[in-house]
This record gives sequence, C-alpha cells and structure tokens, in this order.
Amino acid sequence: SGSYATVKTATLVATGESVTAKIILKKTFEGDIFEKEVGVLKALHHPNIVNFLDWFESNDKHFLILESATGDLLSDVLIAQGGKLPEKQTVQIIKTILSAVTYIHSKNVIHRDLKLGNLLYKDCIPGTKLMIVGFG
Repeated sequence: SGSYATVKTATLVATGESVTAKIILKKTFEGDIFEKEVGVLKALHHPNIVNFLDWFESNDKHFLILESATGDLLSDVLIAQGGKLPEKQTVQIIKTILSAVTYIHSKNVIHRDLKLGNLLYKDCIPGTKLMIVGFG
C-alpha cells in the first residue's frame, strides 16, 4: 500500500486469474490525474514493470487492476540477508532496474518514487523476475 492507495489481492471472476487491485479514493485525485496514471500504465510494456490489465470505478473509488505479484519486496529480501546480497545477484538486480528505468524514460515517464519498497518479485519461486511497482 502506498500513501494514497490500498493494494489487495483479487481474483477475476470470469477467468479465476489472480490479480492485484489498487484501490484509490476518488477524493485523492483532482481533475484528470487518474486518467493520466491509467494512460501511463497502459503505455508501459516491459517484463520488469508491473502490467496494467484494466480499471473501473465506483461512486467514491478508482480500481486499478494489475498483474499479480506475490513475491517479496527487494527491501525485505535485503533485510533477510543481513543487508548483503551476493555480487552476482546484485549485478542482476542493477541490470534489471536499469533496463526498466531506461525503458520508462524512453517513453518520457519518470517513476518519482523508485526505492527498494517499490521493487517486488513476481512470486516466491527462486529466480523469478523482479518488477517495478508503485507508479502514480
């Protein structure tokens, strides 16, 4: 969960697919800010950036439906490893982040809150992909 949203795991009724639902109070956004965030997320297609799937709204909330990511935050992995990671793993993490950031910059987008807490592993399987989350 971020400063303006609640994040929940959800299931798409039609397919049974597990997804992430980012729930945002409408009063948090003014004007077309939400639509701009949706536009940015729709435009980003990179293996290390969480995929946007859909969105909908209720009277007082916006719902962003995103690719499911149930693994650990990189910050938690680092803490569990005593603040140190093997050099090979660190190099791979840096390459992954640089690839994704280079891509979003090529789309004239900046993340604005890139930190260990916004780097999330896809799932708990060793070697799974690291994804940038927390756009908006």
